[in-house]
Amino acid sequence: TAFVTIELIQSQNVPIKFCSDFLVLYGLKGNTTVISGKKQYEIEPGGVLASNPFTHYSIQCPKESGIAVLHISQEMLQITGIHNHLAHIRCYIKDDSSGVYREYDHIRMYFARALKSYFENSKQSDIQLFTDVSQMLSILVTYFTASESSDHLQIQNDSDTLERLNRIMIYIHEHWREPLSIIQLAQREYISSGYLSRSFKAYTGKTFTEYLMELRLQNAAHDLKN
Repeated sequence: TAFVTIELIQSQNVPIKFCSDFLVLYGLKGNTTVISGKKQYEIEPGGVLASNPFTHYSIQCPKESGIAVLHISQEMLQITGIHNHLAHIRCYIKDDSSGVYREYDHIRMYFARALKSYFENSKQSDIQLFTDVSQMLSILVTYFTASESSDHLQIQNDSDTLERLNRIMIYIHEHWREPLSIIQLAQREYISSGYLSRSFKAYTGKTFTEYLMELRLQNAAHDLKN
């Protein structure tokens, strides 16, 4: 289904990137390192990490290691009605968390079922996939949403805003070495800097300055290692 895609990453590194999808990463084998924003996570078999839309991330998947990455599109997020909560979801489950909380095991169960349905690739399995991913999202919103601030912004439910933000993110990731400002980016899209600043924070959970600083630090760390 176009609402959900799954990629399997084995024995390879994924350079710093971003996408507009909500991601759920699941450890399959070995030990994989994921850097999301300014935090580093170790994902072992059975480990789970949720990554919010437009969060920059990189994956270090050494030999004999592998993870599955579930991409949940903006369209599905809007259909299920959880797009306003995305910037506040925090979920990192280590492999030794089984049985500690029932919700952990339910997320793993729905991910395993989604993986099976996705690769069966039939009309019936597409329905099951949509159902299982919807259930997983419901658990994440119910049990893994951080407290929202009183000035939390409602995310605009329109494709124009998403397309605009996606263009801006692409520009940021291509020009992060150069001087950038929220005013400059707003002028490129013929919108006010105040509107862009509010939209940016609503979608990413970070200010433009915080996001750019994290991106530069992550790229600098990557350059030093390579």
